[in-house]
Formats: sequence, structure tokens, C-alpha cells
Amino acid sequence: MASRTGTQTSPPPKKMAHFPKIESQASESHDFRRVLWTGEHSQLVIMTIPVDGEIGKKFIPSTSGTAKAIVAGEEKTVKEGDLVIVPAGTKHNFINTAKTPLVLYTVYAPAEHATTSVHKSLEEGEKLEEAGKDEPPAWAQKDSNLTLDGQPVLFKSEGNTRTYILNRPAALNTLNENMIDMLGAQIKEWNANKLCNLIIGRGNNRAFCAGGDVKDIIMNAATPEKQPEAIRFFKKEFELDFALATLTKPYVSVMDGYTMGGGVGLSIGAPFRIATEASSFAMPEAKIGYSPDVGATYFLPRLDGELGTYLALTSNAISGRTIYEFGLATHFVPQRRLPTLLAALSSLADTSPEAINRTIEEHSADISPEDPSGAFRGERRKVLDACFSYDRVESIIKDLQDVVSSAGSQAQWAQETLDAMLARSPTSLRVALQAVRRGKHKELADALQMEMGVATAFCTGASPDFITGVTHLLVNKQKTRAAWSPDTLEKTPEDITNQFFDQSPYVQRAPRLDLDRTVTPGDKLTRYALPNEATVEAAVKGSLPGSGSFALTPTELISSFERRCGQKAGLKQKIQDIIGELVASKSGYERLLTDAGGNE
Repeated sequence: MASRTGTQTSPPPKKMAHFPKIESQASESHDFRRVLWTGEHSQLVIMTIPVDGEIGKKFIPSTSGTAKAIVAGEEKTVKEGDLVIVPAGTKHNFINTAKTPLVLYTVYAPAEHATTSVHKSLEEGEKLEEAGKDEPPAWAQKDSNLTLDGQPVLFKSEGNTRTYILNRPAALNTLNENMIDMLGAQIKEWNANKLCNLIIGRGNNRAFCAGGDVKDIIMNAATPEKQPEAIRFFKKEFELDFALATLTKPYVSVMDGYTMGGGVGLSIGAPFRIATEASSFAMPEAKIGYSPDVGATYFLPRLDGELGTYLALTSNAISGRTIYEFGLATHFVPQRRLPTLLAALSSLADTSPEAINRTIEEHSADISPEDPSGAFRGERRKVLDACFSYDRVESIIKDLQDVVSSAGSQAQWAQETLDAMLARSPTSLRVALQAVRRGKHKELADALQMEMGVATAFCTGASPDFITGVTHLLVNKQKTRAAWSPDTLEKTPEDITNQFFDQSPYVQRAPRLDLDRTVTPGDKLTRYALPNEATVEAAVKGSLPGSGSFALTPTELISSFERRCGQKAGLKQKIQDIIGELVASKSGYERLLTDAGGNE
């Protein structure tokens, strides 16, 4: 039973607060305002409004019938006139046990008054508020474990879980240098803290993070004396990305909403990456006259086939389930389940990777073979892989043009892809393609160092297109093609890439990243994702470690991966797709072909 006590110096325990016959407390009090209860995030205040008096904040609970309230494992019967306060973050349920409808009124509000406030009149209350003598404790405002709302990054501590929340919703949580500094310092502290066993990253509102705040960067890059400031931003950003990718603590990134550019760098290194139906993923750098960075040259070429090359050169976005099917997300969770998932993760006593994975899987979406899949399967994947397999941009464009001319089933897709590429900076296309090809054979630290050289070159005059693209698209918000220089691929020599790699004088100005090159991300990109094509093909041929020395039939193969991955959404469908391609190309093992109905 809750009761009003002296001043609270710390938040109350997370237990049910039950107020029987709450209406009688208001009628028995002659005070204008009386604080009855203060908890984390909230406060219960009784208001008495006299006849013809000024309208203040009045809470009038109303129920009819009786119900069973279950809050944080505690069960209580409640009836008409009662008020139940549910502590934030606790599991709760209300079961109607009467024959009449049950009406519940829920109030969400941060505390506004001191825990012992009693105001005899509105005037008295306003006077105390103006004098600063009626302030609620910090733990009763919003979330006691978060910094003030004005901060661009919020930090939350709950049990053995630590959470960062990117908090620039009006700017889609784009990263600036201050945010990178805040994150870098906090991540380092959490990784060393023995009380921290799990780190979660998420964004406020409709984006995780839509990228870096490049408008400030190009302003610095445009002025020679300020170019070091632009370069410094990238150095700090890439070092943060590496730190997140090599954390010794389990890390969950919630890629809900826009996850682009710099946001990808923050999230892709997590062994647990959650996409929702509202997720939108892109590496949009070629669209703004730049080149994919934040470790993209490491992870993009490690996706199936040429999917990574496609993303790098088109800057096109993919969404929802497609992000999961590409392997960029490890789990696909309906957005409506995120609150309960985050609460479950924060309350885990066992924070082993297996327990975390199991918890996320329990909240994941069910995907059946009949569900509509992403658009990058079957014939489209074949065409995409063929077109984007070349090491010259001209060859990629020529193949896309041939697909358009064929008027086949993928002609429209090829035309849309071609239109996207031709709208991009020709210099960016050349640099991005070479960077992705080089990154395929590099460790993450070396890929980031290469990207540091590319970023430095773009910021110091190797090409004007970065400044041109950001100004055109993001500052002036133009929808037309930017005035690239050179403006066509034909006018852009292939050796222009020499200015962005190796011993270019532009690259030599790049700082060396402060990275521990003795550590690597290991298998974080793939460990909890759908198995990639290389892994399945190795299992088909009996060369996958732990799969046995004999090749497997399709039925055996699916069973093997279900034992390895569990009943993962879409697992069976992806393996069947890969088997189909191996059978069609006759690149699989003879037993597989025979079992699938093929022949040699």
C-alpha cells in the first residue's frame, strides 16, 4: 500500500502502488494540490478545484466492475474507484473479472513537483514554483538513468545493461563531433566496467541515425585552414566505429527507422543487429559526391554475391525484411515488440550471447515461405550479380544497358538502377568501386585506414564533388542532378582513383587511426545472421568445419542449419534458394543434385 512519507532521496522500488477509493482522498482534502506519490518518470497529484475556481490539473480515475491487476509478478484485485500505478518498464496486465466493461485511464507524465508538496492554493503553488522551491528530484523526471533531454546522446543504466540513445530527432539523429566524443568516452568506460554486461544502442523517434552531419564537414573542407577539422571528424568517427565493432561486451544495435552512412558504422559492428518493418538502410555517399566509409569497404564485399557493390554504387536504400535477408541485420523484429524486447534484454540475468540471441529470437517476426520476400531473389539476384561483378564501372553500366535492351523481366529494374548510377558523381563511382574491391581482402582496421585516406582526399581537393553534392542535395535541397566535375564517366579518367589511394599526396595527409590492430571483429557480422551463401555452399560440399566430411542432401542440410541457428525466421527459405542456385548452376555436389531432382 502506498502512502505519503517524508522527502524521497531515491526512487521507490519497482512495485505496484495501489490506492483504494482514490476519489475519496480528493474529497477529504481541502488542499488545492497534494502530492500523494512520486516514482520514476511519474507522479500522482490530487487536485481540488473549488466552485467557480480556476481549472488546474485534476486526475479523476474511473472504473466500473472489478479486475485482477498483475504488475511485476504481484497480483491484486482492484475495483471501482481504485487507482493502480504501474512502474515504467515492468510487465503488467489487467484481467476483467466482472460482467460489466472495465474502463482504465492511464496517465503518462514526468514529475512536476517536490515529493512532499502541499499547496493550499493555486497562488501558493505558483509562488513556490517561481521561487524554485517546488522542484521534483532528477530521478522523477523522464528517466532517472538518462541525461537531460537537451543532450544529443542519452545514457541509461539499468542493472547490468547500459544503453545509449541518439537524441537529435529533428535531425534524424545525425552524428556531429560532440556526439562522437560523448559516445567514445562512454563506450570506453562501459567496456571496462565490470558491472556492465550488455550494451544497447538505439535512436530517438523515427531514426536510429541517418548519417554524419556532413553539412558542417563540407563547410570546413571548403576552407584550407579548417580542413584539419573536417579530417578530425572522420578520424574520431572511424575510431568509434572500430571500438564498437571490437567490444568485449555483447552489443545490440536497434536499427529501427533510418540507418544510413554514419548510423551504419555505429550499428554494423554489433553481433546483434535488429531491423524492423520501419527500418531503412543505405550507404548514400555516392549520391553526395563521396565514397562509402565507416567500415563499409570491409562489410559490403562480405555480403552475398555482389549485393554490397550494388549498394555502394547506387546509394539505393533497402528496407525492412530485405535488410535482414541481406545479412545486414541479424534479426527481424516487429516494431510493436521493441518495447517488450528492450525490457526483456535489460532484465536479463544471463547476458551470454546465447541468452541474448534466444531473447531476441523470441520476439522476432515469424516468416513463412508464403510470406512476400524482399525483391532481391531469383532472377533479379542473378542479373544483379552478373552486372556488378566487373572491376570497371563502364562494364557494369554496359551490362545494365544490355538488360534494359533485352526487354526481359528485369529490364525495368535495370533501367532504374542505371538511372540511379548515372545520377551519381562519376568520380564517386570510380572511387567507391575500387574501395569495395580492395576492402574485400582487408581486415577492418586496414579498411578503415584506407577510408581515412579517401576521406582526407575528398576533404583536401582531390575532387570538388563532395562539397558540390552536399551543398546541392542537403543544403539547397535540390532534386536534380548535381553539377559534378567531371560531369560524365567518359570525362572522368580511370586513373583519377590514384588520387584517393596508396601514396597520393592527398592520402599522405591522412592521420593514422588510433586502433588496436591486434583485435578484429571476428565473426560478428555473420554469427547470428542468416547463413550466407558461402557457408551454405561449404556445408553442401562437406567442407564447412563441424559439418562432417560428407556432403549433405537438402533435407539434411536444412536440419543441420536448424541445429546450428535454431528456428530462425526465413532460414529454410534461404537455404532452399541457395540450393536451387547450386542445382541450376551444377556447381554443387552430385548427391545434392540427385536429391533435388537434377542430373549430371
